[in-house]
Amino acid sequence: MKEYDRGDPNKDYINLEKAINKLERKNVLKKYESQSIYVDNLKNAVEQLEAVLKELKKQTSGTRIFNIVEAAVDIGFGNHESEAD
Repeated sequence: MKEYDRGDPNKDYINLEKAINKLERKNVLKKYESQSIYVDNLKNAVEQLEAVLKELKKQTSGTRIFNIVEAAVDIGFGNHESEAD
């Protein structure tokens, strides 16, 4: 294993510059930013869908309760469709 030589800071700087240039040529930063934006958009879409699902569950639950209460009221007052004929 090669030991790190702290004797030449200019060499370290040059190596860092080479690594940066290599990554820039590969568009690593742009790809990362693009993926980050994509992930953020996907996260927002999932959060919106979860909110819609929650609201739909509330509405569905409310509709079920309304239908049960309506049926109970109809039975209680004798309002059956079959009797109306």
